[in-house]
Amino acid sequence: MKFLTLLGLSLCLTFGGVSHAQTGVLSVSQARFVSGKGNLAFLAAGVAAPLLYGKNNRPEVARRLDKVLSVALATEALKLAFKERRPDGSDRKSFPSGHASAAFAVAQVSAQARPKDAPYWYIGAALIADSRVQLKRHYVHDVVAGAILGLVVPRLNLIRRL
Repeated sequence: MKFLTLLGLSLCLTFGGVSHAQTGVLSVSQARFVSGKGNLAFLAAGVAAPLLYGKNNRPEVARRLDKVLSVALATEALKLAFKERRPDGSDRKSFPSGHASAAFAVAQVSAQARPKDAPYWYIGAALIADSRVQLKRHYVHDVVAGAILGLVVPRLNLIRRL
């Protein structure tokens, strides 16, 4: 039940933020930061955070990295299958959003480890998803699909099962 609540919250944050893509939640300069360096910092913080909790948390970092790589693999497979053109016309790698899938994967594993911090992780992931639509790199359905991938695939542990 908790998972369904978090899934609903994440999709509401994502869809709510990106449904007003014309006005945007962020300014264009903020969206560029969130989509670029901010995204990298968010992912690195989410994966490496267990190192701050104590000396013996390297296995948790490896587990988080495993889950994010699983999501990246699934995302890239879908991009190859669908070949949807981006809104800016730059290439055919729009569906699903890799930024959204990775951000929501990090949010999901981070929130699972520290439930009190969950809102911060999900809001960060939603802002990253919003930035991708605002910058015309993705359509709304791309980031919603990415969010769903990021929330579901880490629970499957794909890489460990191959």
